Amino acid sequence: WYIGQQTETLVKDQMAKSNELLAKSGVKQELVSYEKGLTGSKAITKIKFDNPMLAESFGDLQIVNEIQNGPIFFGGGSGISTGLSRWRTTLDTQVLPAETQQKIKEIFEGRPPFEASTIVGFGNTASYVINVNPAIVKENGETVLSVAGVTAEGVSDTQDFTGTMHLQMGKLVAGSAAENLTIPALDAKADVKGMIATQMLGTVDIKAPQVAIQTAGLPEPATFDASIQTDTQQQNNDVNSKLALKADNINIKGLPNSLTSASYTVDMQG
Repeated sequence: WYIGQQTETLVKDQMAKSNELLAKSGVKQELVSYEKGLTGSKAITKIKFDNPMLAESFGDLQIVNEIQNGPIFFGGGSGISTGLSRWRTTLDTQVLPAETQQKIKEIFEGRPPFEASTIVGFGNTASYVINVNPAIVKENGETVLSVAGVTAEGVSDTQDFTGTMHLQMGKLVAGSAAENLTIPALDAKADVKGMIATQMLGTVDIKAPQVAIQTAGLPEPATFDASIQTDTQQQNNDVNSKLALKADNINIKGLPNSLTSASYTVDMQG
């Protein structure tokens, strides 16, 4: 009972903090219902978009959180573990319009769009794994976007959102057969040191080797290794950010004197 009470408080606190951070972005969370049981609970939340374009594209997204009370958990792909609670989070597709449900079913080939598993520890920490299933988007029978899946895992402080995250994306192909972008794999790591309003403090490192761009004017795809690094720190009352974009091992057939590498950096303060 005590753990159930703690979990309900955590749900409401996290939503309040999330809404505070997202206040300027036009995204808001609402608690639809919270069903409390002896061994677990079920929290249904809703994500709402104030932005007309996002609201038209996504509508209201309802999220189902099935919560198991601690202190000991068995199974779930993680063996024996301990903590305050263990969460299984999914998108509630059943409340969406029938047309949207059918589109999601086609894009994800009958699989749920995503599944997340989170263990909330006793020391204000949460460890999580998020799996986005492979997706294929078609227009007029032709595939215009395919993603081989995304996995993100990390640890976050439930009070100040500091922590680390590691994201890996499988092969992505966007465009038509004649003109397209291919990212064979993407690896991203983030080290969050804090938050100021909606600004994340810390570092982000993204690497995507052998990116390929096919256009009608090229006999073969242009390829390069892409990387993005950001570093945002607070100094006194200012936030200083650095952004570095880099392309290495550039290979463009038909242009023998083309660049083999290029970089672009930006320093921002304010």
